Amino acid sequence: PDINESNEYFTITKDGKIRFRMTPIKGLGEAAMAAVLNARKSEGGAFKDVFHAIKSAAVQKANKRVWENLIKAGAFDSLESNRAALLQGLPGAIENADKGNLNTGLVSLFDEAEMASLGDSWNVPEGVEPWRRSERLKAERETLGLYVSGHPLEEYTDAIRLHTVGGLARLKESIASGKLKDRDEVSIAAMVTNVNFKTNKNGEQWAILMLEDLTDKIEALLMASSFDSSTKKKTRPYENYRHFAMTDFLLRVTGELRVETNDSPNEDEDESGDQIQVKIFVKGLESLEDYQGRDCTGAIIELPQDKYPVNLLSILTKNSGSLPLTLKYQTANGEIVKIKTGAKYGLTFNPNLAERLKTETGCLLQWT
Repeated sequence: PDINESNEYFTITKDGKIRFRMTPIKGLGEAAMAAVLNARKSEGGAFKDVFHAIKSAAVQKANKRVWENLIKAGAFDSLESNRAALLQGLPGAIENADKGNLNTGLVSLFDEAEMASLGDSWNVPEGVEPWRRSERLKAERETLGLYVSGHPLEEYTDAIRLHTVGGLARLKESIASGKLKDRDEVSIAAMVTNVNFKTNKNGEQWAILMLEDLTDKIEALLMASSFDSSTKKKTRPYENYRHFAMTDFLLRVTGELRVETNDSPNEDEDESGDQIQVKIFVKGLESLEDYQGRDCTGAIIELPQDKYPVNLLSILTKNSGSLPLTLKYQTANGEIVKIKTGAKYGLTFNPNLAERLKTETGCLLQWT
C-alpha cells in the first residue's frame, strides 16, 4: 500500500503495477480512510511526507494507531523508507500537527500562516537503525494479514541451498521426473502456516502441519509413532518435535516422502499426465535459524555492472573474518571476472549482511 496511490480498491499505477488497497489495513476504519483520502485529494493528490499527511487529515478521525499501522504496512515507504524512524517520530509529528490545526480564539491574534508555522518544525528523526527484514515483514503481517515486501524464508536462501533439496516446487519436479520417489528421505525448508492436531484410535496425539515456501506448499504428518527403517527402531515423532508444531515457525524438515497417484484435478501432474499427491512423514524438525552459516566455507559478492560502490570496503571491514571472499563482476565487453580478495578481506558470517549490501551498495551476496 502507498499513501499517495492506494485507494479503497486495488488500483493500477501509471507504470502498470498493482497497488495494494487500503481497506485491509488493521485499525483503518471507513471514517479514517475517508479522512486520509479526502485530505490527499484536497492537497492536490499527494502528500509530501508523514507530517504533511497527518496535518492535512482530521486527527480526530485518523488517530495515532491509524498512522502507526499505515507506517508498519509500508504506506509511507515511497516518502521515507525507514519505518523505525517514522514510528519513533510519530508522537512529535501528531503533536505538531495538532498545533497547526488549532481552531480556537488564538486565530484572531495570528494570521493563518503564523498558526500553520507553529506545526511546521517536525523532521524525521536521524540516526535510527532501520528494521531488519524480519521486523519489517512481521509488521506487515500484523497490519495486513500477509507479507507484502518479501517472505521470511528469503533470509535463509543460502541455508536452504546448502542443507535441503531446495524449494518445494523443485522437490515436486524431481518426483515427477523420477529423480525422487516414494519412501525416499529428504530435507526441506518451509514455514508452518497451519497446524491441525489429531488423536488416533489409541488416544495418542499427532498433527498435520501445512508447510509452504516461496514456491509451493506441502503437507507434513507428525505421527504419534513411526518405524525408522534405517535404525530398525520405533520412534515418537510427535512427542519429540511437538514444540515445533506452531504457526509461523521456520523449519528444516527431514522426513520420508509419500507419493500417491490419484484422479483429483487439483493435484500436480507428473510427466505421464497422472495426478500425484506428495506428503512427508516427519522424522525430524529443526529450527532453520540453527542452519544459518553452518558449513559455510566462503562468500561471493557480485558487484553492480559498470560501478564500484564507494562504501563497499567500509562495510566489508566491519564484517571482517576468516571466510574467503570472492568478488564477481561483468566487464564492459560482457566477460565475467572473479577475483579472490585474499585473507586481508575475508568475512565473518552475518545473516543480515546480504540485505545490507543489496540496499546500500547494490551488491549481491551469496554464502557458499
